[in-house]
Amino acid sequence: MERAYNKNVIPREFQVGDLVLSTALHIQRRLTAEKFTPHWEGPYTVTQTFNNGTYVLVDEKNSEFGPVNGKWLKRYYA
Repeated sequence: MERAYNKNVIPREFQVGDLVLSTALHIQRRLTAEKFTPHWEGPYTVTQTFNNGTYVLVDEKNSEFGPVNGKWLKRYYA
């Protein structure tokens, strides 16, 4: 059973300096939003990584954002 699960799981690990998008807060908190509300925020730059899968992010204006769990992030390709 474990092998079947691990076959489909896509590990997400980010390095310091990677650009990422963060899930909007209304999705993280399971709140309803208007129809055309964006689902992703960013891009942010990863500044710190922790062993438990959390990341500290910085936006374009160098204001710190986080810590954020890695399950709420996805890589931003520029």
